[in-house]
Amino acid sequence: FSTSSNLVAQSLLMERGLEPFGNFEISPLALTCGMATVLYLAIAVPTLLYIEASDTPTPTLSPKGSRPLVSSGTKLFLANIQISGSLLSGKSLGESGLLTVLGKVASIVRVERMGEEVAIAGDFTERFELEQYDVLYIWTTTDAILELISFSWVSLIAL
Repeated sequence: FSTSSNLVAQSLLMERGLEPFGNFEISPLALTCGMATVLYLAIAVPTLLYIEASDTPTPTLSPKGSRPLVSSGTKLFLANIQISGSLLSGKSLGESGLLTVLGKVASIVRVERMGEEVAIAGDFTERFELEQYDVLYIWTTTDAILELISFSWVSLIAL
């Protein structure tokens, strides 16, 4: 436990004529704090990230400005994906197979093209034509996000 902060504390103790502490004197406190942290994480993480087992939501083009309705207990996240390859350029959402690949997508919220909003929920259909570098904002599950990472023609954007 000879970290920089402990070494500074050790030198201050010695400067003031106090008895320095040994290398493992603080280990009971460190182990207690460590065990409390692991116990908290073992209880809190599953509770916070609990996703109820249910049918996978199907892709929808939700009404303007609305958040998708899915079964209670399904957690959705707003993800941003960019069409990074020319493979999908000029294809519609239906032709691209994007809705099929993203079978876990609950809703497509809006589409940006070169920084300008070109469509929002309710304004586009499966016939909406994609272009390279389009950014799609989608409500989706963690499973769909993990599935997206494996496709070279789509990039996940962290904002």
